[in-house]
Amino acid sequence: MEYIPSAEDSDWVERKLSGLTLEQAVGQILCPAQYQIPEEEWPRVVHELGIGSFFFSKWPASKVRETAEAVADAGDIPPLLTSDFEHGAGVMIPECVNFPWFMAAGAAGDLDLVQRMGEATAMEARALGAHWTLGPVCDINSNWRNPVVNIRSFGDSPDAVAALCRAYVKGVQKSGLMAACAKHFPGDGSDWRDQHLCTSTVSMNVPRWEVSHGKVWKAVIDEGVCSVMTGHLSFPDYVGLPEQEALPATIDPLLQVRLLRETLGFRGLVVSDALPMIGLCSRVSWENAAVEFVRAGGDVVLFAEREDHTRLLVAVRKGRISENRLYQAVRRVLKMKVRLGIHRQYFGPKVTEQQRNGFEQASREMAERSMTLIKPGTNTPVRLERGDHVVLACISQPNPKPSSALFSDLTPARLALEERGYRVTHLVNAGRDAIAEAAASAKASFIGICITPHNLIGTISPVGDAVMHFWHGILHHLPNAIFTSFGSPYLLAEQPHLPNLYLTYGISPDSQRAAVKAWLGEIPTDAVAPVKMEY
Repeated sequence: MEYIPSAEDSDWVERKLSGLTLEQAVGQILCPAQYQIPEEEWPRVVHELGIGSFFFSKWPASKVRETAEAVADAGDIPPLLTSDFEHGAGVMIPECVNFPWFMAAGAAGDLDLVQRMGEATAMEARALGAHWTLGPVCDINSNWRNPVVNIRSFGDSPDAVAALCRAYVKGVQKSGLMAACAKHFPGDGSDWRDQHLCTSTVSMNVPRWEVSHGKVWKAVIDEGVCSVMTGHLSFPDYVGLPEQEALPATIDPLLQVRLLRETLGFRGLVVSDALPMIGLCSRVSWENAAVEFVRAGGDVVLFAEREDHTRLLVAVRKGRISENRLYQAVRRVLKMKVRLGIHRQYFGPKVTEQQRNGFEQASREMAERSMTLIKPGTNTPVRLERGDHVVLACISQPNPKPSSALFSDLTPARLALEERGYRVTHLVNAGRDAIAEAAASAKASFIGICITPHNLIGTISPVGDAVMHFWHGILHHLPNAIFTSFGSPYLLAEQPHLPNLYLTYGISPDSQRAAVKAWLGEIPTDAVAPVKMEY
């Protein structure tokens, strides 16, 4: 389903392309974040350097709108605004709907709900001036120890992941308001390592890849996904090199050009994963990272810094990057902009109350249909009366990343319990003794374990203070405890003797409210986990 622009739009692309200076052309392929260039400087660098896109993280709706208004007319070619709206615009803009994580959608198993999630993401974000979501995550989580993918994936079945990713792309791009970005090519989830810390690998041979990750990539490309993000992960069997020598896809033309473009037929825009990650910078110097990505066939440098403009400009002038290669990348940037119509209308229509209600209903339904009682036991479900005293204890990792920390104190679950008339003692990382003391006088104790990707870079396991809550076996033997994983579904691999366990596959507000309903027997909990529990 390749996008073919109209004659008028093609003319706009070629006119703008031919009118760019070399400096402006280089600017079009850069996507800095507020970490690299402060947002108050964005209008100026659009005007002076022609910067083509910007990434923002965790902004209120008013700030997104104000920033979009400031940059929309700052240069001759409007820039794209992008973020990791992986499961709804609410992941990065709190006023928007924050859908359940992808693995919850996989457990619910409804393609229509996933498409609605994509539609909601596009409509809510574009109304504020954001145009490009770095999602869906198309990875297959086949290794339970993988610390990056986990609940960001729809599951471990290639057929299911392919169908659900395709539905999400269809929803995001349906109305032409937003571009989707399938990530992380050529496919994460089989390795146990973290791209943030080293070059991880596609740890399988080519025939197996073709019927797993390859199936997913073919599905989203056939759906016409606008962009693909290359990961800092290598594919040793495909390139015919030992693991230690195989390059990450971000700087390997065999993966970016031969496999992605020539074999799979992708014609859209290729964006790098975040440039500073060790999975890339351990293989090439920081000063050469952007240059080597573009040399390998990439189009947009994610998390570019101001100096990358100079580095790329010098590389073109010295012939390390041909002008043809540069303008090929710029043309793809302009084609995606014209496909989204941002040269005509920067903002999308305002979301109506009826539409918002529909998005919220879809999110609730997805959360409730995903609830899984993976280990039945005593107190599942629990029977309570209005006025009963209950404990809600949250156990989580140290969390330096705000986007992962959102809602991890289980406040939405506390509010849902209080709305039902229960007296709630809410404890956040309070320690095992404090939990046990509060539980002694409680009718029920809800113990939530919040271990999600990026909580602690390099691991998805409960470590440090999080696991010390279980020391002495105090929590295991509480007489009235109900355990829930608000994150990784693999908790029983390391805590197999928990007396019971519910899975929500994430900490979104609706997943927390669905958990409360599940604890109290208000909804079924018979969803099937979309990943195998083989440790």
